[in-house]
Amino acid sequence: MLKTQQEKIEQLQHLRQDSSSSLVETPTSYADMQETPKSEPPSSQRSAAEQKFSKLVKNMEERSKARERSRQERDERQRRITEERLAKIEAEEEDKLRKEQEEKKRKLEELKEKKLIEKKKQLEKESEDRAYQENMKKAEAFYKKYAVRCYGLKPWKKYVEGIHASMRIAERFHNLCVLRRMIRGWSSYSREMNRERNERANEFYRKYLVRHSFHCWTIYRNHQFIEEEKAERFYLIGLRKKAFTVWLALTQDEKIASWEKERIAKEHNTKRMVKNAFREWKWLPIEVKREREKEKRMAELRKRVQSLLPDFGTGTSSTDAS
Repeated sequence: MLKTQQEKIEQLQHLRQDSSSSLVETPTSYADMQETPKSEPPSSQRSAAEQKFSKLVKNMEERSKARERSRQERDERQRRITEERLAKIEAEEEDKLRKEQEEKKRKLEELKEKKLIEKKKQLEKESEDRAYQENMKKAEAFYKKYAVRCYGLKPWKKYVEGIHASMRIAERFHNLCVLRRMIRGWSSYSREMNRERNERANEFYRKYLVRHSFHCWTIYRNHQFIEEEKAERFYLIGLRKKAFTVWLALTQDEKIASWEKERIAKEHNTKRMVKNAFREWKWLPIEVKREREKEKRMAELRKRVQSLLPDFGTGTSSTDAS
């Protein structure tokens, strides 16, 4: 852009030099002025100079309009590039958020499926435990009947005490197993929750970094736009000063050239008037001689008419008197 503006200034300077050289051109000798006696009047020269000046002003206005259009196109192009960049960044951000949401949904679905599987296993284990307990009850009832029928009351008491002791041990073992399962499930659940919390914290930190970087980028972009606008405004002010100085010099040169042409035209006009006066003075004796010959012929004609018509003189005298 700076190169184009400098080229335009150089073209304007060349145009000023060409116009000044073309306006300063005058006839080279007095003989040339004598060869062209009927020169162009100063009013036409003024109109030609005014036309050239108006043409120059029009060209300058057209160039300023072209610069304004180019500046508007450049601003529009920069705005379009900025909008495209913002749209691209927003699309990338939306794509990233969509992927993250899909990943969260997938993880939640996997977690639900895992919980469903664990729940099914737990139900199966509970059904197995219930079946086992029922079988144990049936076996115990059968064994009681068998012991009562086969061994009597004392061995049956010992057997019942042993069964109670084994039941207590079994219950303790079962409680330990249940407690182990609960602790294992609680530990897996706590690990899963910690993992999710860590993932959420990392995700929030990534989003905060992206938001912070985008905010910093917008601040930098705005600062860059402001600096570019200041530089462009400073450049336009300098360019306007240069253009006005060149235009002022051009107008002064044009004014000086028009004064010089007016002076040359006045000198040429005075020379033309003197030449015409000398030409008329040269032809004056011939014109006087022609007038005298004309008067002489008129007198002779009057004499001839008077000789032919005696009353001609009285009539003409009376008419002259009247």
